[in-house]
Amino acid sequence: MKQLYYYFGSDVLRRGLKSYFKKYAFKNTELKDFLQELSKAAITVGIKEDLMKWSLSWLESSGINIIKTQFDEENGFI
Repeated sequence: MKQLYYYFGSDVLRRGLKSYFKKYAFKNTELKDFLQELSKAAITVGIKEDLMKWSLSWLESSGINIIKTQFDEENGFI
């Protein structure tokens, strides 16, 4: 949840949670249901992100995540 908060911001997370709880109140759900509502909330503010792909790499896979940095250098300045 923390990562989603920092990734999308509080507005998207709040909208997604509100929609999710309203739609699935007192029902059984799966992770895909939550991610679908969060994706819809992100689209309303112009963010088009594939959360299923994110879920596969961050939540549903084992091992260490690898982060690589990439930067451009020109005339000795980054």
